[in-house]
Order: sequence, then structure tokens, then C-alpha cells
Amino acid sequence: MEDTQRYRVGHYSKGYQGKVDVAIHQDDFPAACYEELQKETKVIFDLQPILMMYGAAKDNFEEFLGSIAECVSFWRDAMPQKGLAYNQLNHLVLISQRINNFLSSASAFLTSAEIKLGKVFGVDSLEVNEWNRYRRNLHKNSFSYRFLYELRNYSQHNNLPISSLSVNAEKMSGDINLSVNVYRDEILDSGFKWKKLRPEIEQKNVSFDLFPFIKEYMLLIDELMDKYFEANSEVIDCCSLYLNILSQRFRFPKNAVPVIYKGDTPYGLPVPEDFEQIPIEQFTWILEKRRASSGG
Repeated sequence: MEDTQRYRVGHYSKGYQGKVDVAIHQDDFPAACYEELQKETKVIFDLQPILMMYGAAKDNFEEFLGSIAECVSFWRDAMPQKGLAYNQLNHLVLISQRINNFLSSASAFLTSAEIKLGKVFGVDSLEVNEWNRYRRNLHKNSFSYRFLYELRNYSQHNNLPISSLSVNAEKMSGDINLSVNVYRDEILDSGFKWKKLRPEIEQKNVSFDLFPFIKEYMLLIDELMDKYFEANSEVIDCCSLYLNILSQRFRFPKNAVPVIYKGDTPYGLPVPEDFEQIPIEQFTWILEKRRASSGG
């Protein structure tokens, strides 16, 4: 069906004394051009939810590190007295909660990224196959990936098996290291089906530290986010070129928000009431996340 809606390009910006300044081009923005805008900027809205899930995993990891730092700080100044066990239990609860949050958000990112790539490019596309090949290779070569991915599933049916926190002080340097301990036999005898992971877990010490595995898992999540950007690099570059050309054509003021106004202008108003943003700011956010992901 032919699109009979009227479109025009314009912008709005903060005006004097809290007012909003608006502007609109009198020439119509053809329906075909509006459809091209939707097509070229679709990548922005495809990437946003994945980046939000990745950001949630990153934030939860940083909060976990913060809880570790808080616990280390407490033990650095702690004196032998009543209340130490009470505070240690509080730290144990906090650290367990933040590990759970991290594992859940990491799994949500991994699952959603694969599904979204399939919807955007097709489940048998080169982009999906390459991303999955890379992900499976990381999974194959990393105990941290395999174990923590399954540990999240384990924690849905059992308590997260953080058995204790161990504090070790270096006499020479005064540094304090914290171990987040898991009892090997507790998780093996829980009834959870570890499948191929079981022999690897059996090789661990009776009590082993979860902290190094969590740090490595976050690094792998970072790698996969970078790979996800790589899969979308062509459409991101096309979007960038399109928005640059659009901005040059309409010369949007620096502090203005570019928009598409829809419909005719009602009597007594300067612009139509219905409009949508041209997602230049949203794309800038995507590019910032891309640079941060690649370390650029």
C-alpha cells in the first residue's frame, strides 16, 4: 500500500527562558526517502538491546569487583573481636548476590546476541555462522566459560555454592588477597547434571577459588561483544555514511535534535504535533560503545 503520510525534516532545540525553538523545512521528505531512513538506521535499534544486556553484565561484574574491594578493605582494618563472623557473613551474602547477577546477565547477553543475529541476518547467514564459530571455540577452550555458564543454570535450582571467603595477607607487601571459595564435592553431589564438565570439576581442589574464573569469563564476554560489532560492521558503516550525508544536506544546528515531522501543520502551530527523532544521538552512543569495545 502506498504511503500517503506527509513527512518533512526539521529540528528542535532548547530556547530562551525554557522555551523550545522549532524549525521545519517546507519541502516534503518523500515517502521513499523516509523508508530509506528507516532501513539505514535499523541497525541502531537492533544493536541497542544487545548493548544494554552487555552493559548489564559489565556493570554487574564491576559491582562484584566493588564488593570484593569492600571486603578486602574491611579485613585490612579488622581487629580480632566479636562481630567479625557477622560481617563476614554479610560480605558472603553480598558477593554471592553479585556473582548471581553477573552470571544471569552474562547468559542473557550470550543467548540474546545469537538470537538477534539470526533475526537480522538469517540463522544460516555468514555473520551468524562466524559469530557462533568464534563463540564455540571460546567455549571449547575455556573451562571458565563452560563452568560459569552451567553454574548459572545450577544456581537456578540450588543456592550458589559459595562456601567461604578466604583472606590471605602478604607479610612483606601488606597486600590482602580474597578468595571466593567453592566446595568441589558440594556441587558434584548436588544432583545437578554437570555432564561433560564433571571430570574437569573432579580435578579441581576440594575447595577452589571462583574469582579467577569470573574475571576470565568477563574477558570472554568482552571478546564476544567485539565480535558482535564486527558482524554488524558493514551495516554500521552504511548507517554512518547515510547520517553524515543527511546531516550535510539539512545542516542541522550543533545543539539541535533532528526530527521528521509527520502530517500537515495544524492552524496556529509552527510545526506538526507528530514527529520522530532522526536517531543521530542514538547512533553516536552506538559508536562510543563500539570504540570502547575495541579499546580505541
